[in-house]
Formats: sequence, C-alpha cells, structure tokens
Amino acid sequence: MGLNTASQFLKIAVVLSLLAAIFHAVGFATNSWRVTWTSHQGLWETCVGDLCGKFDTRDSKFLAVRAMETIGLIMVLAVLLVGIVFLCVDNMRRRSIRSFLILGSLLGVVAITIGLIIYGVDYIQNCGLSCKVGYSMALTIVGGILELGAGVTFALDRPR
Repeated sequence: MGLNTASQFLKIAVVLSLLAAIFHAVGFATNSWRVTWTSHQGLWETCVGDLCGKFDTRDSKFLAVRAMETIGLIMVLAVLLVGIVFLCVDNMRRRSIRSFLILGSLLGVVAITIGLIIYGVDYIQNCGLSCKVGYSMALTIVGGILELGAGVTFALDRPR
C-alpha cells in the first residue's frame, strides 16, 4: 500500500519534481539573474555593491518574465504536491490525476521556458559583454530541465 506499491518511475518522477521545485524556487527568489562588474539583478531585487533594494519596474517585458516564472513555480509546486499524494495514496492513482501530473509538468516547463526566453532576448543580449548570466538564472534553467524529466517520467509510469 502507498509507497510499497508505487512503481520506480513514479518514485523517480516525484524526486525529480522535488529537485525541480527546489532549484526553481532558489533561482526565482535570489538576485543573480544578471551580473555586471558592479551590480547583480534578480527578478525582485537589484544590488549595487552591498546595497540591495526592491527592483520595481513597469517594463511590460520584465513583468511578463516575472509572471511566467511565477506561473512556472506554481505549476511545479502543484505537481509536486499532487505527485506526493499520488505516490502515497493508492486510491488517488487515477488516469485523470496522472494526466494532470504530466500536463502540469509540461505547462510549468513551458512557462519557465517562455520567461527565460523573454529575459534572455530582452535583457542579456541588450547588455552586451558587460553582463553575464548569474547563478539564479542557471538554477531556474536546471529546475526547468528537472521538471521536464519529471513530466516524462510521469508519462513513462504505467498503472499496474
């Protein structure tokens, strides 16, 4: 019952989803998406030297990045929570919930990817050689890749 009857694919998918949630949440919250010689900027805060402050913008492209990354994080967390229940409770192992896990993972990855593309095109390229991609953006990319792996692994899991 529960974990004992769960397939290896299901267990791997939940672990991948957990790792994706951790990586994406850290990348989402930290302030090193873009790094220059004197500053670093995240989605919510920018720092010049040791002075950090709220990064408030009305730039619609940057707001779209925030929205996409927020949607991505919500989807990753929803898939993780439902995946844990799906893993631990035999009665919850239904086709509709399995479909949610697969589609939720893929939608989360799509949202994360759209946010990364908008950010990359509009901010990294316009910055030229003076900017570098920071660890926060890298963690978000890793989180998206892990969530894609979770979605594929949920799809490989077949009911017994």
